[in-house]
Order: sequence, then C-alpha cells, then structure tokens
Amino acid sequence: MYPRMYFYLKKLEHNTRIIVERCKQNGIKVVGVTKVSCGIPEIGQAMLNGGAFALGESRLENIKRIRSGCCGDPEIWLLRSPAISEISDVIEYVDVSLNTELSVLAALSKEAEKRGKKHRVVLMVEMGDFREGILPSKLPQLYQEAAKFNGIKITGIGTNLYCFQSGPPTWETFTELENLNEQLKNDFGISNLFITAGNSSALGLLKKTAVREAPLFDPSTSNHIFRIGESIFLGRDLVTGEPLAECYLDACIIEGEVIQVQPKPLVQKSGDNRIVNQAIVAIGTQELGAGSLCPIDPNVHILGASSDHLVVVIEQQNIKVGSILSFIPNYQALLGLSDSSYVSKVLV
Repeated sequence: MYPRMYFYLKKLEHNTRIIVERCKQNGIKVVGVTKVSCGIPEIGQAMLNGGAFALGESRLENIKRIRSGCCGDPEIWLLRSPAISEISDVIEYVDVSLNTELSVLAALSKEAEKRGKKHRVVLMVEMGDFREGILPSKLPQLYQEAAKFNGIKITGIGTNLYCFQSGPPTWETFTELENLNEQLKNDFGISNLFITAGNSSALGLLKKTAVREAPLFDPSTSNHIFRIGESIFLGRDLVTGEPLAECYLDACIIEGEVIQVQPKPLVQKSGDNRIVNQAIVAIGTQELGAGSLCPIDPNVHILGASSDHLVVVIEQQNIKVGSILSFIPNYQALLGLSDSSYVSKVLV
C-alpha cells in the first residue's frame, strides 16, 4: 500500500557519524533527536551506532517505544518541558528533562524521591526564541530554589533557538550562556554545568570556524552539547538549506502512487493556457501537514496539494496511472508523514 515512507538506516547512521565527528572536533557532544520519526527504535539505534551519546524525544509515547526497542539502555532526554500529568512516566522512562517551572521541578523531585531515584534536569533560558525558557536574570533564583530539591540534580543550562521566532545561534549566544554558567559557579560554589544551546541550526558555525582553522570550543575543556535531528535526517544545513559535506540527502524518501494522468490547460494569472500532462498523486496535506516535498525526478514539478491530492506536472510520457513517484520531504513533511497512520513506514 502507498504512500510509503522509507528510512535508510545505514545512511542515517552515516550522517550521524559525520556530524558527530565534526562536533567532536569542535568540543561538542551530540544528542540524536529522533522525534521526527516518532521514536522508531531502529532509527534511534542508528544514531547511537553513529556516535550520538544519547537520544532526544519530545513525546513520552515515543520514548517508551525507544526503551522497548533499542539495544542496551540508552540515555534519553525529554526535550519538551514535562507536563504535571506526565511526572510519573517522566521519572520512569526519562534520564534528563528540560525545565523552566519550579512547580514542575518540585513534582519531579517528589516522584523521584518516592522511587529512590535522582532525576537530572536542564534549566532552560530565554534567549530570543520566545518559546520555553526563563529570563537570564531569573536563572540564579531558579537554580537556588531548585537546588533544594533532593530528588533532582541540575546538570546543565540550555536554550532553544531558530524554532519559533529567533534567528540561528551565534557566537554571542554561547558566550552569554557561558557567562551565566560562570555566574552560577561563582554564586553557588558549583562545578561547571554543561551547556546545550545548539541544534541543527548551529552546525553552520562549525563551518565558519573551519575557515579560521580553530574549533568552536576547546575540545579539552568544552562542556557543550548539541541536540541534532533535522540535519541527520535530511543531510542539510538547517539555515542555508545547503547540503552538508559527505552527508546523504536521501536518507528519507516518500513514495506515492499516481491515481490520475490527464492533459489539461495550465491556467495561470499570466494567461498561460498551454496543455500540460497533469498527474495526481495520492498524498495530501492530511499526511504532509504544513510540509513540502521535492521530486526526485527532475521531470516532475509540483503545483500544490489539497487534503488528499498532490498535483504535479509531468514532462515525460512513461508515467501513467499506477506509476510510483518518489519525493524527498522537508522536516515538517517528514514529521507529518511519520505521524500519519495512512503512511506505511519501511526501514531499509
């Protein structure tokens, strides 16, 4: 049955390995983010095989799936701030969670103590994305209050960028977080916490430092962790859209079946009435969400999509009803396709 979503595991492992090695050269460890695949265990395992030291997810259902399917017992991060209603499962299945709310930290500590555990947390700071995070000026107070809870251990500070309304990370972003880290160290007499501010949007900074022949951070002393998902799946620089050197661009492919081929006038605002071969593929926004596709065949051109239909123009004559067309999804489309019960998932 179609549509079919293909995940090429060796290519995902290869992309992970390339990115992990470049990050390592710049003093950075990598959490492989599996959420766009809805936590398929084999994909998580491919990232671990490629050198990611931990896996990141935003849904507990996916984390449970990874726990049941990955080899060994990988470290797993919950990337979305825990909901109060999820606390029990967070303590059961999650090693590290990203937090901003004192009430949630208190609930995590209480549940962890009840189970005889120590749950690790990252305190998230608002750095311009207007998503999760407290204001930098509030961080010392939050740390002071949260440090009183016996069931949690504060192990890092972090931020999120280039997901809601901010631009990509800059050197200044990391410097500000390092300064906050130093402030906590001086104020409370603690050792350095790790800093997790980078995601796929920060990989471009590694390329810039390569020009200067200097690492982004000193590998011998760095405490930085990047959370990388999109670039592993798609092999591209998130900011520029350019291919990442040595990475596969086709680790994820969606195939759809043609259900109509008809000659039709291509009516545009310019008055273009020339006849084209229009084809309809049985994929729509119900599967794609807000995402988009790029045809693998250069003779196929996408006009648009409705809820159930992808409308394309075809330049060759060998495509007919029943033909299968292949596309590379962008990140938003990949998320929708992975989440859709109408799409078959195939691991290659």
